[in-house]
Amino acid sequence: MQKGCGFMFFWKRKKDDKSKDILDIKNENQCYAKVMDELTKLPVEGEVKRGMYQIKQEQISIAVQLMSVQETVVQVLFTIHHPYLADDFQEAVTGSGDSTKKAIQNCIQHFYNDILLSLLRAVKEEMMDAKVKIVTTEPHIFKITKSKCVCIGKKEGKDEGFWSLLEQLLIKRLGHKKMYWVKVYGSSDQKQAHAQVFINGYECKELSNVVLKAVMDWDLLTDAHIEKQYFFFVQENRTYQPSDFSKEQIQHFTKKALSLFEKCNSKEQYMKIREQLLTWTQDYSLSYEIFAFIPELYCAYAYPFVRIQDQLFMITEEEEMKTWYQNQVQSFYYIEEVVKEHFENDKVDPTSFDHVLQFSANANMIRKAKRQGKKENQLCLPGIGYFVNKYYQLR
Repeated sequence: MQKGCGFMFFWKRKKDDKSKDILDIKNENQCYAKVMDELTKLPVEGEVKRGMYQIKQEQISIAVQLMSVQETVVQVLFTIHHPYLADDFQEAVTGSGDSTKKAIQNCIQHFYNDILLSLLRAVKEEMMDAKVKIVTTEPHIFKITKSKCVCIGKKEGKDEGFWSLLEQLLIKRLGHKKMYWVKVYGSSDQKQAHAQVFINGYECKELSNVVLKAVMDWDLLTDAHIEKQYFFFVQENRTYQPSDFSKEQIQHFTKKALSLFEKCNSKEQYMKIREQLLTWTQDYSLSYEIFAFIPELYCAYAYPFVRIQDQLFMITEEEEMKTWYQNQVQSFYYIEEVVKEHFENDKVDPTSFDHVLQFSANANMIRKAKRQGKKENQLCLPGIGYFVNKYYQLR
């Protein structure tokens, strides 16, 4: 990911006391070395090893990539690895100063104060801010850590952060993973407002819209105002059950099934896909999820202007319906990632749309609405439904 992991040494010129503050912004190795050097100065027991900053005692490894280096502004992408994180924590941090060196120093301090401090509290499971119990198919207990709300600019009222606004909505979206990390961002100027909520690196558009409505009500005292906050949910070991499948395995099975769906032109072939998935995965739960989610996610990308909410409606053999959220099902975003990359990177054959969408309930509703004269951007669907048998287990 990053280049130039070696350190370089710089001689101080006696006639120029400021020369030690000067970095060559065109020398990526030099700037990268300065970033790593500043990380080693943080008040934690860390070291640079194998091109990464490692906090061995907490099993944290941090990779850095220089996104942008200018004379007074730098942007660094931090990728954090930890056994609790099923999906790596990745965040870009900007720092500014009167020199490149000072900009890097400020960038590292922002990273430490805004992100790393709270993450360390979370993985140590010390000084928790709260605890919550949820029930999916089984009970789960999470410890909660909240970062300080970072504010740039001023607005009327106190900068209390986003927790009170999102607390219950976030809790509803917790599932079986060991850790969930949440980033909330809101910004506003005199012309427009912007908001995003990410859970484990995937945007939750429903929550982004909730934050956006709040941001639009800000009364600004400066030309612009920005707020950013992080939350970490760590599941206690007594309720945590590791998944049987990794992201790579789920996406491998999804790619194979997607290829079969795009060639499927009969109900018989359709049912054989489910049988094939069961043979590949040897797991009823994952095979049912891939089988159900591929057509509906294909529909979401085939009709990008239709709003589809983030609920999942699980229907049992007894016709009992339970409602989950996409974040609660381990496989959902991994399957979506495969479909998304397929649409972005491959030339999808027109016949594939008919083959896959014939098995999408949402696609049938969209086509019916369009025949009635409605436009795609006028439509909002409640979510995605899927059928399961008695062996199904939510992960």
